[in-house]
Formats: sequence, C-alpha cells, structure tokens
Amino acid sequence: MRQTTEYDGPQYNYLTQPWYTEAVKRGKELNFTEPFYDTKMKVNMITISTSVSDTLNQVVSRFRV
Repeated sequence: MRQTTEYDGPQYNYLTQPWYTEAVKRGKELNFTEPFYDTKMKVNMITISTSVSDTLNQVVSRFRV
C-alpha cells in the first residue's frame, strides 16, 4: 500500500470527485470506481467508497479506500 498527502490541499475538491458523488447517491452501498491511472501516485487503481451514518441514520461521513 502507498500513501500520499498530494490530495490534502484545497485545490483538490473532493466534493466533485466521482468516488464522492457516487457514495452520496448510493448511501450505504459500496461504490467501486472504474479502474484509472493515478498520475500523482503513478499507479493503476480503483476507489471503493461508502457513506457512514450515525444511529439516527444521518450521514456523518463519506469514506474511501
């Protein structure tokens, strides 16, 4: 596994990224992106994302791996 902080800056608008927008649409279902080449990490990858809810079923986070 590799990790980067390249996406931590304000110029990376995660609210518009496919992994985020699809997680919003699908709720608690897992969302798998199509394979893509990450130019910052220089690897082929996919993203798995989902919404995380509290006990009142309110979305508290979007999570991706």
